[in-house]
Amino acid sequence: MTRRSRAGMGPLIFGISLAFIGMFSGKAPLRFCSFEPPGPQPRMHQLALRAAGADDRGITKVEICIHRDCKRRGGGAKLKAMFEELADGTGIEVDEYDCFDECPYGPNVRTLQGPDDEFGKVLNKVKDRKQIAEILGVEPPEEP
Repeated sequence: MTRRSRAGMGPLIFGISLAFIGMFSGKAPLRFCSFEPPGPQPRMHQLALRAAGADDRGITKVEICIHRDCKRRGGGAKLKAMFEELADGTGIEVDEYDCFDECPYGPNVRTLQGPDDEFGKVLNKVKDRKQIAEILGVEPPEEP
């Protein structure tokens, strides 16, 4: 081995020796690498909602993501205006939220059930009036 290739082996040999010593000390072995194979992508909620109204599902509040990534994909103030229009008279509060950390799947919307619901259910790719009507449990608007 050359001097260059041995220089990178120091931490490896040190780690192996520490793990070896740990085997005989009665303690749990040390973990130097926390590599885990990539799991499934962040869960994407489908809009397979029941035909029942939002009140039957207990939805009391809808939050619209206003982060720049969701705005670029059709969210933000425009989506909030559509929600407010369709939620009029349902008693469902429509509000804004900065980011749900599901940016690649936006525009994102979160539905909350009651005042004790902290996390809610994040719905992805909400763009048109038909989807909004399904979420709110109202009749979809007629297409022109």
